[in-house]
Amino acid sequence: MKNIFIFLALLFLLSCTSQNTKIDDKVDKVVKAEKYVTLKSLDSIKENDTVFFKSPDGKSYLVTNTAQTDDESEESMESSRAAASASKIVNKPCTSEDFDGTDRKKAKLSFATAKEEAFANLGALMAILPSDNSMGSTHIPAITTTSTSNRVKEEKRNVHVLQTYIYAFSRESDEDYHVIIGTTNNKNNAVFFNAEISGLPPSSSSSYPGINNARKKFSDYFGLKNNCHGGYITRFIDQPVKVELKGSLFFDKLHYDNHASIGTKPAKPATYWEIHPVNDIVFL
Repeated sequence: MKNIFIFLALLFLLSCTSQNTKIDDKVDKVVKAEKYVTLKSLDSIKENDTVFFKSPDGKSYLVTNTAQTDDESEESMESSRAAASASKIVNKPCTSEDFDGTDRKKAKLSFATAKEEAFANLGALMAILPSDNSMGSTHIPAITTTSTSNRVKEEKRNVHVLQTYIYAFSRESDEDYHVIIGTTNNKNNAVFFNAEISGLPPSSSSSYPGINNARKKFSDYFGLKNNCHGGYITRFIDQPVKVELKGSLFFDKLHYDNHASIGTKPAKPATYWEIHPVNDIVFL
């Protein structure tokens, strides 16, 4: 009987030790978390700073604003072309919400007229896309990068991705938001893709309501009201933002021709296909 009491006493002590260890772990996490401030607007984040961002729906994300991006901007590529004088970006970034580029402007600021196609996830969409080579190198007719370049047959599709994850985004010099999305919420096995929320077309354009809708919902969620973040806002890497997206397909011929990178490490898209422009975004 004495041995049984000793055994039970040992079990009780082990249980207390285990419980205390769990409590200590939680305390450690809280202590570590306290070194980051919590923001409700990413307008307030400084370059190279890491913060907790609390979204309007009450979710918290650890976010880092990087000063540099691996993405090669349309501005630098357009300026390097022979026709740079006719295609250079006119205004400095963030002087307005209006689109300020020329590369494939007609396609970037319009939506396809086709019936919307639903995809359960980003992977399902990527599985049906033609190869980059067939679009960039062997397409007939060749896709040009002039401002009047319209959608080719393969791009005349409207898609609705029911589930995907935002890993990073930036506001580019042409006022587009590059939004890097992934197939899963695990950075170790996600495949990445670019979705762009275009700068605004003229208010008289038929595409204005859709682009303005997506732009407003995106900026409202992240609190992007006043400042411009040229670098990628990352550190959604460990907890990416779950969303659904709607928009038209688009092949980025300028980036393809220049073998230019898109995205930021480790969120680098595997293709030059995009959803561009986005006309709706829902935060899940």
